[in-house]
Amino acid sequence: MNTGWTHTQRDARVALEERFRESISLLENQAFEEKRLHWARLHTLKESVVPVLINIIHQDLAYTEDYQTDLRRALRRMTPSPSLRRMVLARLAQDDPWYLAGGPALLDVGDVAPPVSEAGVEIAPPVAPDLFSSLLGIDQLFNWAMDPSVPSLGE
Repeated sequence: MNTGWTHTQRDARVALEERFRESISLLENQAFEEKRLHWARLHTLKESVVPVLINIIHQDLAYTEDYQTDLRRALRRMTPSPSLRRMVLARLAQDDPWYLAGGPALLDVGDVAPPVSEAGVEIAPPVAPDLFSSLLGIDQLFNWAMDPSVPSLGE
């Protein structure tokens, strides 16, 4: 009779170990799926949601005085879920040039050319003033014009 009891203990132990292996395997699959979904969510946020939102916000808030407050208000209106709103706002804070600058710069304040929009992303035109000034000799021309020792035509 004692031998049957030992056999059942052993069977119970094998069954527990099998259940444990199945549970660990399931946990590994779930951890992998969670990581995959995390990266898929980040990709969607970075490549789709935020660029489109930046275009919409830049159109709607082009002449705002308090960009960050108005941005939060618009985001609250457009994104009902607080957790999604926090996620989008955190990404906007990194990717939106207006957010980093404190708002839009008006064209008459010093911008030479508005940024070009390619695939939903604004790209500022490249500027290389040192290259042009060295090629055209503008630095020397200004230095000559500002030199007080050079007589002017009116004297």
